[in-house]
Amino acid sequence: MGWLESLRPRREKAEPQLPHRQTTTISVAYDVPSCRSNNGVGILSLYEGDVKQRAASTLPRDRGMVVSIEEGFDWGNSLVPVDAQAGSPAPRLGIVACSDESIMLKVFVVSDATGETAERVVRAGLVQFRDAAVTIVRRKEVRTLEQIRSVVAEAAREDSILVHTLVSDELRRLILDESRKAGVDSLDMLGPVLERLAKHLQLSPQEKPGLLRQLTEARSREIEAVDFAFHHDDGQNAHELERAEVVLTGVSRTMKTPTMLYLAYRGWFAANVPLVEGMEPPKALLALPPRRVFWLWMSPERLIELRRVRAVKEGIPLEPYASTERVRRELQRAHELCTRYGWQRVDVTGKSVEEVAREIIALLQNSR
Repeated sequence: MGWLESLRPRREKAEPQLPHRQTTTISVAYDVPSCRSNNGVGILSLYEGDVKQRAASTLPRDRGMVVSIEEGFDWGNSLVPVDAQAGSPAPRLGIVACSDESIMLKVFVVSDATGETAERVVRAGLVQFRDAAVTIVRRKEVRTLEQIRSVVAEAAREDSILVHTLVSDELRRLILDESRKAGVDSLDMLGPVLERLAKHLQLSPQEKPGLLRQLTEARSREIEAVDFAFHHDDGQNAHELERAEVVLTGVSRTMKTPTMLYLAYRGWFAANVPLVEGMEPPKALLALPPRRVFWLWMSPERLIELRRVRAVKEGIPLEPYASTERVRRELQRAHELCTRYGWQRVDVTGKSVEEVAREIIALLQNSR
């Protein structure tokens, strides 16, 4: 079979009773590595002699090739020319081109933010189409008329559809108009959802691009901040205090841990370091900028009361932990450290965790 053997044809399908001297098309099952489609069936384009140029020039490149058989071929003899000598190969028969039978579709995802949401929806839909020849092209941060015209023109040059998630009502109208003018099939994923929500909520959408991304990033930061707090509670991993945005310090029972966790749940990378009698504070704490360190102070009377409750509950001896002398001595030492290193003092006496945290946040924002 000569060159035909490289095709390793498994079956041939052709129309019967082909009229003499007529050009027609067929589909051939083949197994050529450089021209194999997803389902094992592709299209070949054949030529005889000088038919090559005509066949190649008339076959559209972007719609898939077909087998073009010129006059004089015998369907029942493996595509060998009728006038070929017995036993000889077909020297004038060759391949113009080969390609997939399926048409490649491009889906343009257009967004005024990242386009991740729309792409996920498209991919979820594509799961239902096995072996679909689809390419997804994402165009993000599209927020002007010029950008819309550009992406619509790009889509118009391809066999494509356009999917968009634009929050601006004006931009949605613009892309709809431009798509109609260019003959592009476009789909508004977000507009109908916003309209229905606005109707039932009796509210107008903010039409601010990227809000979902901002919420996602904020949530991700909160998770990281909480994880950081749990690993830097009560002086743990003091060598990493430089990474903290806020560090709480103070003697025992001055609300350090609950305040730290409250800040963490609001996205602040917070840590706390206790000031313990007889122990020097970690060097990492003393090296921090003063504006990031907050000394939580409580009146001696209230602190003694809280320590006595804890001592009874946990079976800790009242002396010296809850003694007046011990409490006053610890508060005095903490005051000296605060003065020496310029830490900010926050009075937590009689305050809730929320009140203390809000005061710290206000101080942090003012110091920036």
